[in-house]
Amino acid sequence: MTTPLHDPIIEKAILGCAITSKPMLDTALDFIGSKDVFFDPKHIVMWDAVKKIIDDDRAVDMLTLTQKIRSMNKSDVVGAAYIAETTFNVTADNEKNLITHLLITIEYWVKRRLLKISTATNQDCQREESDALDMLSKLRNELKDIEESIGRAKVVDIAKSTETVVKDILSIAFTGRKPTGYRDWE
Repeated sequence: MTTPLHDPIIEKAILGCAITSKPMLDTALDFIGSKDVFFDPKHIVMWDAVKKIIDDDRAVDMLTLTQKIRSMNKSDVVGAAYIAETTFNVTADNEKNLITHLLITIEYWVKRRLLKISTATNQDCQREESDALDMLSKLRNELKDIEESIGRAKVVDIAKSTETVVKDILSIAFTGRKPTGYRDWE
């Protein structure tokens, strides 16, 4: 089995920027709609804690983050030393490239979600009792959920490719292969 698409260094850089700079935190909040955008369990817990601190109307920094993670009983997942390491590694390059890092991380998350959805769709298509229209409706809802979860990153314009993705997933599910685009050859 291959490792799911992710880049732990970029995830860590995003969190480091968000913890050390309010403007960068605001940018990250604009882009990241779900803690599941992160793959590494430590980073998921950290982002969840960041969101809870904001919900409590408190400032996010290394100390408030560490305290919040302790109060969530998640210190076994991510400790104070790792949080400190995350903030110490923030560089000017991380700050300049924050949006690029966010888009890469979101791209990986979308691909992981699409892989999960296509696998489930493929399995559903193999079951005789499955209803194609129900599966299509479920697929549309799941794709819509992805689009709504990516916040400002919609500049990637996933909406335009939704129809193509649905067609490709259904084609793979029914035929086992991706369409080539040349109908005469298929």
